Amino acid sequence: MKNIRRFARPLVRARRGYTVVEVMMALAVMTVGGMGVVALQKFTAVGSLNSRSMTSASDVANSWVEFLQGEATTWNRADNSDIVDAKLLNTALSSPGNWISIPTNAGWGLPTGGATQVFGDTTNTVAFCSQIRATWLGAKDAAAAQTGPALTIAAKPTDVVRVEVRTWYSKTGRAINNECANWTAAGVTNLLATPNGYLSDGTTNRSRFEFGWVYAAGTVRRNTLL
Repeated sequence: MKNIRRFARPLVRARRGYTVVEVMMALAVMTVGGMGVVALQKFTAVGSLNSRSMTSASDVANSWVEFLQGEATTWNRADNSDIVDAKLLNTALSSPGNWISIPTNAGWGLPTGGATQVFGDTTNTVAFCSQIRATWLGAKDAAAAQTGPALTIAAKPTDVVRVEVRTWYSKTGRAINNECANWTAAGVTNLLATPNGYLSDGTTNRSRFEFGWVYAAGTVRRNTLL
């Protein structure tokens, strides 16, 4: 009977809990992991914002190139005398090889000073700003070149203009109304050439590193279809 009772007796196993040190270590590991996840989410959000802004800025810059190409449909004469009808292109060529701010002229169908607002925004928030540069690729006056002496390759008449656009935006997504309205082309060129330089937006000094920059280029040809 004693042996039977001994084997029938239930086995009691010792139950061991967690110590305070183990709990604190687990919490520390979870905290570090959680901070990593939060930091990764912030990095992803910032990267997504910058990627979206850069894509939109590229579209804006390329749209200006297309605008200038569209203007060239009114440029038909071989002596280039009617290029004045391509108003923005002609303005850029008045200072060839130099960056200019896009003029404010509602009669030309241009947005204010090269400013591009957020689609659907009713608060006139400027998200992107653009400036342009145009350069003749060859001799400017085709008619004069044709009547001149024997031409070198460099002096041959041209009907082609190289156009360039630079567009910038704030990396934080804030409005850049003041910068677009007040920053001259020369000021922006100097800002880009000076790593430690800055320009004032009227209240705050802004470094070039606060902005994203997009560059686009293309060619504009005289319309020879007419």
